[in-house]
Amino acid sequence: MIMQSIIIGIGISELLTNFSSALKKYRLKKIGLITPMLTVMLFLALLQMFWETWSLQGEVTWTFPALVLMVAGPIIVHMMAHVLYPNADDEKPPTEYYLSKSSLFWSLGVVAVITSVLFRPLGLGKELFIIDNFTNAPLLIGFIVLIFNKNIWLHRVAAVVFTVLILADTIFINYQIN
Repeated sequence: MIMQSIIIGIGISELLTNFSSALKKYRLKKIGLITPMLTVMLFLALLQMFWETWSLQGEVTWTFPALVLMVAGPIIVHMMAHVLYPNADDEKPPTEYYLSKSSLFWSLGVVAVITSVLFRPLGLGKELFIIDNFTNAPLLIGFIVLIFNKNIWLHRVAAVVFTVLILADTIFINYQIN
């Protein structure tokens, strides 16, 4: 749990640092909509990962594969946070930069979703077909669509929908942990 918390903290730091740097470099209007929306989505995803795995403190038996799968999700989301923002020396505006990296960004998202779905069954021997895993299906399908589509409006709408889905999963499926 400590290792995962550190990785999640680094991911959140990456998001906050990059967004702050973008605010300093560009006016808010030039940043666009997609980057801040995806920043919120990734922030909530990292919080949800922490929230859901907090309930696993009582697991008596852990294996090394379980540890690897548990930290893989936050590592991949951290990588998504890093890919989301241009380097300081990149002159592309954030929206243009995002579109140039969107296939990589959403490919990482696909890997993150698959890892999170497989974590409990492969790592802890839990059931695969549970409601919490089924809620990831729209994310997985949407992420795959966005890998191949460059329509910025579709990406904006999808970012809002994905953020709402992450919040809904947290509120309706995993609102309270034991």
